[in-house]
Amino acid sequence: MVHARKFSRHFKRSGLNVTDSFGYVSDGSYNLKYGKVINTTDINNNPLDYSYDTFGRVATIVGPYQTGTGLDTIQFEYHPEAEIPFALTQHIDVYRNVADPIETVLFTDGLKRVLQTKKDTTIHVGEGSGTQNVMTVSGHVMFDFLGRGIKQYYPITESLGSQGVFNTSVDNS
Repeated sequence: MVHARKFSRHFKRSGLNVTDSFGYVSDGSYNLKYGKVINTTDINNNPLDYSYDTFGRVATIVGPYQTGTGLDTIQFEYHPEAEIPFALTQHIDVYRNVADPIETVLFTDGLKRVLQTKKDTTIHVGEGSGTQNVMTVSGHVMFDFLGRGIKQYYPITESLGSQGVFNTSVDNS
């Protein structure tokens, strides 16, 4: 028999307050236009803030370490108008350079299938050489007539600076 925890919900002016059976309380506020959370506070009083674009898609997330600094933990951009639609995610990099975020690009088709993923990374080029900042590009995927992935090539790398450009190259195998 599975026992579910009891939750009591109390609506307050700031949003929704949830208390579990252990007495732990979390709080949140919602954007009623989109029916989505705009901020939460966990049991350790750590805030998490969300903003949305005009279509109700997540635009930014600010985590507890960036609260009050004016920096976003994660920023999202959506490009459905591109020849191959893509979304760009920029994660703050507090360890190397706040002005140079870690970027991830996700290309999709009209059937919500991921066609390609690009990610900022640093790779080891060889002994005696330094490291190189590049984007890794997932291998090309081939689909059958039912839309199932049947073949995928090895990932490749490309130079930085072409985040929104779909890479048509495939590995040499």
